[in-house]
Amino acid sequence: MSSGFCPQLRPDSCVAACCAMLLHHRRPPPDESILVTHDRLHASLTTPPGPGLGDARELIGAAFYWLDASEDASFTLLEARVTQTWCAVVVFGGPWTHDLRHRKLTRPHGRLSNDPTSAHPRHAVVLTAWGPTSISVHDPWFDMFSQPVRAEAAWLRRAWTGELAYFPADP
Repeated sequence: MSSGFCPQLRPDSCVAACCAMLLHHRRPPPDESILVTHDRLHASLTTPPGPGLGDARELIGAAFYWLDASEDASFTLLEARVTQTWCAVVVFGGPWTHDLRHRKLTRPHGRLSNDPTSAHPRHAVVLTAWGPTSISVHDPWFDMFSQPVRAEAAWLRRAWTGELAYFPADP
């Protein structure tokens, strides 16, 4: 498994997978594998299935923000956070996976969609690095052999909902 990567074990467990990745990146729980953390967090989610990082604050104590994704300042803040630490974000499924379709990545749970009536219109992923031309992402929808997924920042900008969760860098 890619270092720090956690696959989502169910079609509706991307938030649990992302929270497990953030938690294990910061300070792994003693004697608990990332998959056990995923299951524990998924069982603790009180909201109906579907990604929403607001639960990250209560589940793992991460900072949570809902920013206006259309503003340049929000995207600049996101870039600054990712250069300091891993960040979980929520993306609209259709725009996010549009450019991934041709990469032949294995998708155990089918295809994401941006149709609000679909089972998976939004999706949580973890941004692990931000470079001058691309970002590096742990996407729990795809198998571990596809990780990290590389994407252009402009692609993320089209798909990002504005939700952001992360652990501030330790002083």
